[in-house]
Amino acid sequence: MDDKSTIESPSDALRWFRVIAVIGGLAVAALLVGRTCFNTQGRVLVKARAPNGVEVYVVQRWDDGPFYNTSVYCRRPDGVWGWGYIEHEDDFWPASKATFQIDTNLNRIVVFRDRKPLLYYDWQADEYVLGLRSENVSSGPDIWDPTRTAPAWWSRELLPAQ
Repeated sequence: MDDKSTIESPSDALRWFRVIAVIGGLAVAALLVGRTCFNTQGRVLVKARAPNGVEVYVVQRWDDGPFYNTSVYCRRPDGVWGWGYIEHEDDFWPASKATFQIDTNLNRIVVFRDRKPLLYYDWQADEYVLGLRSENVSSGPDIWDPTRTAPAWWSRELLPAQ
């Protein structure tokens, strides 16, 4: 009787190790993609603070379908939250495609998507404009709601640097 037939060779053990490593790697990748793409709490794409202390956040949330809801949230220094519509049937935004610029000459925060201006928040007029062609202007009472509480995605750690 030959005992060598029941003992696995080192190459068999290495092959099984590779298989387990590949399966584990795929599981981790699926988890990361799922947490990023199918986040129902909201992913913060842009966070900025105007000189008057208003914080501006662009947030995207997956909503059980092929599309995402993209919104702008604002938070005044007194803690009152505001909300504005961007798109309810939006494509997924990679975070690297969302940027902002603070323009102190025009008193506005400009948010860009793929290097194209998407919206701006004018801190002197207290309004945000979607599309930069005055397609959708929301100001003061349209934005701010004293009864609105902090969204589920928000935490103090998200506060933009001064």
